Amino acid sequence: MDLASSLRGGLGLSWKKSSSNNQKNESRFIALWNEFLQCQNEEMELDRAINLLNRLTSIILEEEKQNRDMGAGPCIEYFLNERCLSKIVKLAEQDIPQGIMPTVLTMAGTLYASLNRRFLAHISMYKPIVDLIRKGSESGQDKSKVATLINSVILKLKEDPELVGLFFTHTQTEEQEISFLRRIYYSFRSCFFL
Repeated sequence: MDLASSLRGGLGLSWKKSSSNNQKNESRFIALWNEFLQCQNEEMELDRAINLLNRLTSIILEEEKQNRDMGAGPCIEYFLNERCLSKIVKLAEQDIPQGIMPTVLTMAGTLYASLNRRFLAHISMYKPIVDLIRKGSESGQDKSKVATLINSVILKLKEDPELVGLFFTHTQTEEQEISFLRRIYYSFRSCFFL
């Protein structure tokens, strides 16, 4: 069993599909997600995209709070299975809609800081976080937002050191890992100490 599987310990899908509240939240979440996905096909206004991301984040956080000890609810399960964060990060990397990156950095930091470790160990969570930190530290834009995301990750790693292994793939050489850590360190340092 790999590190990610052992940390996840299964998603613990103990929510009840028959619950009308869960069904309403899931339907609302999927509708908002589909609306957000339209931004890659059309020119979506930045304010509208930000509003949709904020609403999606709120639903996930509300569900996590309600189901903290019971496992993933339907919205979190959908978010993970559909690799929503990866899709959001890809759009942000392409700057679609233009100016969305700061909101995506904030959203990722909020989710990473708030979600249970079994969700954070899911590849559809930690891989986009790594990609976002890389992109943010390489671009030099939105330094304070990148630093806030890095801080969220560092605090979670301090709380749960077993998550550290998730941030290094087996395909990376030691030199690439060190280079990545240096970029993170200097990005973080430049935001707070220069």
